[in-house]
Amino acid sequence: MKTVLIAYATRYGSARITAGEISAYLAKKGYETEEVNLKKGKPRKGLNEYDLIVAGAGIAMFMWAPAARRFLKKCRRAGISPAVYITCGTAIGEPEKAKSQFFDKGIDRVGITPALSGIFGPAIDFTPGSGLPEGLKNRIKGTIKAMAKDDFNPRGLMDMRRREDLDAFNESLAALLA
Repeated sequence: MKTVLIAYATRYGSARITAGEISAYLAKKGYETEEVNLKKGKPRKGLNEYDLIVAGAGIAMFMWAPAARRFLKKCRRAGISPAVYITCGTAIGEPEKAKSQFFDKGIDRVGITPALSGIFGPAIDFTPGSGLPEGLKNRIKGTIKAMAKDDFNPRGLMDMRRREDLDAFNESLAALLA
């Protein structure tokens, strides 16, 4: 069975939510997946032991989550070209700007060529008990409310990703594994 490492670093949970959906999709396709929050842990195996690596990063305050950049540098040193995705508020209305301003610059800084790239809007879970600290929820609600406009839900999941983009990314990952 082919194994996939989905490693992510997140500030507000968006890269984690996306990692979970990628993992669920690939598991349904028959692949073994391992999700790793790079801020809390590390992969169970060596990087070269996975058939595919997917790296995810949340973009906040115009910066990549640092743990994601460090992980991508490890991949570069190991000679691995992972699939890479970012979650970013700019991607809601300006995906090309998010790609050039955040994804491309971040990838150039690390010095890798991704096997596949994905640019997604944020998905933030305001549900009580979601793990997002209350103080942080209150600090980011104003920004999210402006992005979400009429769809703002201060007590639930605010999913501002384009579903078709995530579906296409997942299908492309499965094709890489075939």
